[in-house]
Amino acid sequence: MVVIGDSIAWGAGLKKDERYSNLVAKWISNKLNRPVNAKVIEHTGATLSMETSDPNRPPDLSSGNPTAFQQADMILNPNDVDLIFGFRWDK
Repeated sequence: MVVIGDSIAWGAGLKKDERYSNLVAKWISNKLNRPVNAKVIEHTGATLSMETSDPNRPPDLSSGNPTAFQQADMILNPNDVDLIFGFRWDK
């Protein structure tokens, strides 16, 4: 499972175990009765495709980089991914 997006997807302000990506991975793991690997690529301030001049920053600091399309390109082994979560791009 891969999660891309902005601060909502990142879970800004939440503890790691409270973020939806971890909750969904845990739920799927319980349903399938096997571990689920969740790769989190999202970034606060990310937009769908509009880059800014900001450098890449830690995911909890707002920046337009990487964009959602760039985040998707960061998936190392796309053929190994069964599920991609991403949402809330206003621009």
